[in-house]
Amino acid sequence: MQSRTGIIIILGLCIAAGIFIAGCTQQAAPAQPTALPTAGLANPASVSCVEKGGTVEIKKDASGGEYGMCNFPNGTSCEEWALFRGEGCKPGVELSATATVIGMPNPAAVYCGQVGGTSKILKNPDGSEYGMCAFANGTSCEEWALFRGEGCKAG
Repeated sequence: MQSRTGIIIILGLCIAAGIFIAGCTQQAAPAQPTALPTAGLANPASVSCVEKGGTVEIKKDASGGEYGMCNFPNGTSCEEWALFRGEGCKPGVELSATATVIGMPNPAAVYCGQVGGTSKILKNPDGSEYGMCAFANGTSCEEWALFRGEGCKAG
């Protein structure tokens, strides 16, 4: 019997030692949730601006809302969504750069005459100027939009 009691004691000590050792091990840290990646889709109006040779500038209106302007190397500036929709540069849009006199005619005004229109310089309420190309049939287009093949078409 003594041997049976000895075996039970040894078995009990082994179980106790196993529980003790298991209690001393480190618990695995809970997995941290991973951040979901964002879609990263580009604004199609901004992409269109760059494809047409412009650079995008984000501006804020009086109420704090943001809008994009597409600035071209020739000094013209268009609201990017109007440009994307094919409306061209609308009169009254703020110019981002001051034009310098280079002793050459305005190519948009020259083109207006070549397609049968008459160039007219108009003023915005803020005093800035823009050119409109007026046609005999009564239609008129912003000169640079006509020159770049955007917006309205003659006749």
